[in-house]
Amino acid sequence: MNSFMRTLVLFFLLFNYSFAVEKTIDAPAYTQELKHSYIVEDIVVKTPTKTGYSGVPGAKLWRSVRSGALHSTQVIGDDAGILINAYGEDWRLLKDQIASIDIILIPLALITVALIYLIFGKFKLSKGFSGKLIERFKFTEIVIHWGTAASFIILGLTGLMLLFGRFFLIPLLGEEAFATLVEFSMDTHDIIGPVFSVFLIAMIIKFIKDNFYQKGDINWLLNGGGLFGKHVDAWRFNLGEKMWFWIVFFAGMLITLSGYIMLFTGIVSGQREIIELMNILHTASATLMILGMFGHIYMGVALEGSMSAMTTGKVDENWAKDHHNLWHKNIKD
Repeated sequence: MNSFMRTLVLFFLLFNYSFAVEKTIDAPAYTQELKHSYIVEDIVVKTPTKTGYSGVPGAKLWRSVRSGALHSTQVIGDDAGILINAYGEDWRLLKDQIASIDIILIPLALITVALIYLIFGKFKLSKGFSGKLIERFKFTEIVIHWGTAASFIILGLTGLMLLFGRFFLIPLLGEEAFATLVEFSMDTHDIIGPVFSVFLIAMIIKFIKDNFYQKGDINWLLNGGGLFGKHVDAWRFNLGEKMWFWIVFFAGMLITLSGYIMLFTGIVSGQREIIELMNILHTASATLMILGMFGHIYMGVALEGSMSAMTTGKVDENWAKDHHNLWHKNIKD
């Protein structure tokens, strides 16, 4: 037999083998016996469905694999019957996009706040300190504030470690040391998360009554919060502080809800798509709170006399007149 005939026979055998594989996949007796049906429609790769030979050995098998449909298996566990979760790639790409934004946005926001402080310095009281102190926060309110702040800072640092640490620390520490650090960060994150949720709920209950819109609040915003020299009336909390409260409220609740679902996946019966969505919401909400926290810290440091409100619970009377005159008048009456 010459080389041409050998090549022809080999091609014929390969063709029949691929055709047999395709027909084996379509065999109804086998699938009915296992109470298992393959999905012919391809929901990921838009390939026209044809009966018979498709031109690609096992095409229907791979369409079924990529469909994300649940099939029968002897393996026990969530998603055990799904060989490939096609939506996982979409989640990975979106997660990486958010991370690529965060890695620029968070340092940029921190540098911006630092530059503003270096340029403008502290905002002095118009008449200096009077020496007369008035109570602004009770001891329980101070504890709740710092408990919320401290737990969130720990969560923020460990979260950023998990998100970006491999890019910066592996070259410095090596893979083994970095793995130990990441494991510690993950355990700390999982432990402090519930602590944060407790302080968050306590903070909401304690402060919500003073953070609804009040008459004249919009003037604070229209006048730039008094940063440009003009005095602006404000109640116990000005509109900027109220906006920060509601950011913490909604973002914090999203962080808490998504965190619990990722920590205890049984809540959603291990539904991977929901867990992936929670991961995206968790990262986005945490980013928003981190950015807001920079501004919150800046106001506490830049406004002369502000820090004492959350350290001793008392503020100078001239501070109250300058920044929260309506509240000062209310407690004096």
